[in-house]
Amino acid sequence: MGTGRAGDALLAGVVAGTLAGMLLAGRRVRRGRGIVVAAVVACVAAAGVFVPLPRLGPHQQVVAARPADPPETDPLSRLPRWNSSPAAPVLHARFAGPPGQAGRLWPLLAYDGYRADSGWQASPALTALPAAGGGTRVEVVLAHPERLVPHPFGVRTAHPAGTRYDPRSEALRTSGARTAYSLVVDTAPRAPGGRPLAAEPSTGCAGPELRSLLGRVHRNAPLADQLAELQQVVAGTGSADPAGPAEDGCAGVTAALREGHGTSDQYATAFALAARMLGASSRVVAGFAPQREVSVDGGLDVLGGDAVAWPQIACEGGVWVDYWPLPGRTVSGGVLASPGPAATTEAARPPAHRGTAGSGRAVWPLALAAGAVLLLSAVASGLVVLRDRRADRIAERRAAAARWAALDPRQRILVLWQRSLRDGGVAASRSTTARDVAAATDLPPLRELALLVDRTLYVPAAEAGTEEAERAARLAAAVRAGPGPGDESGAGRGRAGRGPLSRRRPPC
Repeated sequence: MGTGRAGDALLAGVVAGTLAGMLLAGRRVRRGRGIVVAAVVACVAAAGVFVPLPRLGPHQQVVAARPADPPETDPLSRLPRWNSSPAAPVLHARFAGPPGQAGRLWPLLAYDGYRADSGWQASPALTALPAAGGGTRVEVVLAHPERLVPHPFGVRTAHPAGTRYDPRSEALRTSGARTAYSLVVDTAPRAPGGRPLAAEPSTGCAGPELRSLLGRVHRNAPLADQLAELQQVVAGTGSADPAGPAEDGCAGVTAALREGHGTSDQYATAFALAARMLGASSRVVAGFAPQREVSVDGGLDVLGGDAVAWPQIACEGGVWVDYWPLPGRTVSGGVLASPGPAATTEAARPPAHRGTAGSGRAVWPLALAAGAVLLLSAVASGLVVLRDRRADRIAERRAAAARWAALDPRQRILVLWQRSLRDGGVAASRSTTARDVAAATDLPPLRELALLVDRTLYVPAAEAGTEEAERAARLAAAVRAGPGPGDESGAGRGRAGRGPLSRRRPPC
């Protein structure tokens, strides 16, 4: 049982125990009413365990809006607009030399901080780039003027002068909105990243949907194998909606996984957060992944349908490795090792990387407190039930004693006689007299009691007083006790005699 369900069960138990205690302490519960109370308590507890209660998420998750940054500083929010016009041109690039892998991915911004309410955050630290240097020159022409511009990995220099670049967040910003700029990039083959850098497992969104993804990954395998398997699991969870809204907060990501239909940034976010739960350093990049190769003359067209978000994992050797857990979406050449700055450890990352505050809050103190309350409620309810039952037995004995005290001696003797006939196993009809019973029975106390009844009840001159009633009580007690160990009167063969008026009592 999950934490939420365990909390519901404990809450239901506490409510049921408290309800039982209130009902039992507030009024004396008779036998029939006790069954009704037990049924009500059982229904309340079962409803709490098996019926999911509606949950109201925090306000930040219900209204998950990205901060009001200028559009060029938040390319994730612009992905739906680009994808809504998949054939619209975004840029045309021309490589003056061999492009290598430089034309396959064109990042705009890498996000490494995550908050469950507002999604991904980035804090570029831009520095000016030199205007000249060695490498492959790339001339870029944009379809619309921009300040935050796409670029290949490995930028060394840029023109116009004053262009600023942050290799950590892959942000390249020109001095003013423009449609043309040139870059010098490093297109030499780079060695792929080594093993993923291990970090303290953390998450900013620990919902059941993400945990379901991890449940399909072999956790005993090396971390690199777990990430490769996670990539396949996320890619097979549903279908992509390129033009859907940019909602990469916790609510949007869990809804996409639950419904099996989401955007590239939602699937990339799901992979990145699940990777952090596995103990890897991850981030999400917004940019373009052209679905066509660089032509023989070095030209490359990037269209609106190429806009996409993808996750990266920090690996040894100072590289970020791109992963593609996007349903129906691949990048030319498969998974690439993109050159980047030395990956930082989990402790050196911004606080937002560790998830929302309280996501790892322990629930054991609450569980123990709820269990203690439930136990105390059950004990209190049991004590109340025992007290009421004892009081009922005392009241019944007092009522029986009052009824007996109201009888006169002759009525008491008659009651004792009828009780002794039952205890002795004698079946007599209405015409049978006490004299007939005395002649037929083998029980001496019953025979003596029959003679007393015949003398005090059926002889008009006899008077039955307190002494006769007490004697009848002693004889009735002897009949109830049965024959003693030394009794040789023949009654040892049974509580009833062998006469025609006597027989054993039926078993029921």
